[in-house]
Amino acid sequence: MKPPDRVSVRIAKGNRDWVLARSLLLEYLDWLVHHREVTAFDDSVLRAGVEDFHREVASLPGPYGPPRGSLYLAFVGHTPVGCGALRSLGRHRAEIKRIYVRPSSRGTGLGRRITRSLVNRARALGYRRVALDTLPQMTAAIAIYRSEGFVPISRYWAHPVEDALFFGKELRPRPNASGRKRRYVHPGS
Repeated sequence: MKPPDRVSVRIAKGNRDWVLARSLLLEYLDWLVHHREVTAFDDSVLRAGVEDFHREVASLPGPYGPPRGSLYLAFVGHTPVGCGALRSLGRHRAEIKRIYVRPSSRGTGLGRRITRSLVNRARALGYRRVALDTLPQMTAAIAIYRSEGFVPISRYWAHPVEDALFFGKELRPRPNASGRKRRYVHPGS
């Protein structure tokens, strides 16, 4: 009996990883376009979103690159099966974007692992809070966000989908080896 393939989540580094990220993000876009039960809004909104998405993918790493952003890739064995990104919304707040897991790997906990990796990365980069947006039809994602401590927040950008949902999470520094919480240190502080 063959042992199960190893599941891993890691930061994208180098051109090879950015090529993998582009491929996964375009696959995610294709999934969104073909699942109108999720993207059940006006075609003009979808077209504009597709154009913006293509520009974002073409500019990778863009806002998801160092020093204030990150993009994670998820693998089963050596096969890329998911991704998620983090970008700055200012000195103290980051945004989680583009969490995607291929349908064949859903239900394996990868969405949660990607989300946790992004939250931990935001904390490591010195952000005090993270925000994200999603659509009401993304019920599995919403369940993950809520179980990971995200709470509903006010709209923080002019999302073109009227019923889009917005979530946020306050970040606390991790305790150090002595059990005391580390103090936030921000660049320029």
